[in-house]
Amino acid sequence: YDRLDSAMPVISVGRYGALLPVARPADDAFLAMILSAKTIIRLGLQDLGPVCIPGTKQALPGCTWPHTYLNALGKVIWERGVDVEIVLSNPGSIPGGLGPTEACYGNGWSCVD
Repeated sequence: YDRLDSAMPVISVGRYGALLPVARPADDAFLAMILSAKTIIRLGLQDLGPVCIPGTKQALPGCTWPHTYLNALGKVIWERGVDVEIVLSNPGSIPGGLGPTEACYGNGWSCVD
């Protein structure tokens, strides 16, 4: 195919929840992509933090921050000067007409958090 000058390659990776409780190849793919970055990482995420107890900034029991990913991002920023751009949903983003138990796209954390 003819590559366009304005085209940007994208690798879409996702996880199937707990389908594979121990071996999670998507997690390895995320880390490999982060750690191989040379200039910039652009992430579009629903949220970066764990699910909060409603009305608080306290994570639900068993939910944690993604320390492995945050450490990898910090490593490439520090060691290679990689720029990291993250777009997040607003805290508690809910599509029109639905309730928070049906579709909530933000776990309750703001960019400041």
